[in-house]
Amino acid sequence: MHPKTLIAVFSLNERENIAELAGTISGLGLDADILVIDDDSLDGTQAVLPELAAKHRSLSYIVRKGARGRGFSEIDAINYAATRGYEYLLEMDADFSHDPADIVKLLETAPYYDMVIGSRYIGGGQETGRSLARRLLSRAANRYIRSMLDLKSVHDCTSGFRCYNKEAVRTLSSRQLKSRGPSVLVEMLLVLRDRRIAEVPVIYRGRKKGKSKFSLGLLLESVRTVIRLKRRGVPESI
Repeated sequence: MHPKTLIAVFSLNERENIAELAGTISGLGLDADILVIDDDSLDGTQAVLPELAAKHRSLSYIVRKGARGRGFSEIDAINYAATRGYEYLLEMDADFSHDPADIVKLLETAPYYDMVIGSRYIGGGQETGRSLARRLLSRAANRYIRSMLDLKSVHDCTSGFRCYNKEAVRTLSSRQLKSRGPSVLVEMLLVLRDRRIAEVPVIYRGRKKGKSKFSLGLLLESVRTVIRLKRRGVPESI
């Protein structure tokens, strides 16, 4: 039988981080499986994954082919968790911007909510290791999203450090998510906006190894998605 929790780690060109992260998560001693979803990395990450799976019995991986995007990877993670009946799906990035130690904090809160968000923008949360311009841009983007989509009860709408319970996973798996980039996080939040949502404070850290995936194109795609969601609403259930 599977453990109750699936920890989905999203990876794109994270050869310098993925082995250390897998070891750190495994060292937490949690009753959890780890699923690395690699978005067709070209830096050698794919060659490391079989070695990690052999070393850590709880770890498996998916290497995506074709069009890249966080939205595609999210769909894979949701479907994997839904079809295998995990009680919780916790998701995080592979670049150590999300502190693995905070996994425990999210999981401790998870039994009482449908969705738990690791938040930079509530008391005790913060963002370090990135330029002032990037921090200000992130805050401005959150204000824009909260205002445009009436999500003012959630402070960190773009956090990718989240935990969903089985019911939330089932709801997400029944939807036709349209977003293909990081804006899928906002779309998923909209789908679950009427559920029980909690935020716990975390410290978001800028990466120390590897190259940032941020680009102007991703930012513009996110803005377009917010406008589309404002006009058309959340996709209907299928």
